[in-house]
Amino acid sequence: MQVRNMIMTLLFAAILVLLCIKCGLAAPNCSCEPPTEQENIEDYISVSKHLVKGTDVAEVAELIVTCAEEGKLDPWVLVFIAEREAGFDIWNVSGAGERGLLQVHPIHVYRFNDYGLDWSDYADCFRFGVCMLREGATKGKTLYSSMRPWSVRDKAGVYNRYVKHNGGTEDGWFYD
Repeated sequence: MQVRNMIMTLLFAAILVLLCIKCGLAAPNCSCEPPTEQENIEDYISVSKHLVKGTDVAEVAELIVTCAEEGKLDPWVLVFIAEREAGFDIWNVSGAGERGLLQVHPIHVYRFNDYGLDWSDYADCFRFGVCMLREGATKGKTLYSSMRPWSVRDKAGVYNRYVKHNGGTEDGWFYD
């Protein structure tokens, strides 16, 4: 009886491997597209232990992917900073007045006009953080040194997460 159950379990597992999880069709006949970067990021955010309840995961993922494309950055850098800094809470405001996903400090408000951004808009706070990272990239800085506005503890955490995610290297965190 145990052998029969084990055979049935293995057979069921083999069938699952051969079928597409999305549509249920056999893998060679599957017409499903692989998940997009935004879908991968949504999946990551939705299971993050740092996720703040009530966060609109799709909205956060869309903002991250859009701003990463605009800033020519790997979106995973932004994912790891947003996770570490704000728990993916777009509306997060720290005790020091830092705002949004990237926790931009009020000391930088004077620079917002240089980019045509609005300090009161959470998406613009995120875009400004992306601009600061991009500035570092254009000056030839490393990912770690480009994260100068963030605390040392947070920089190290984000840098280590990105390097681990990226196969042990920081190469490719920005592109031209």
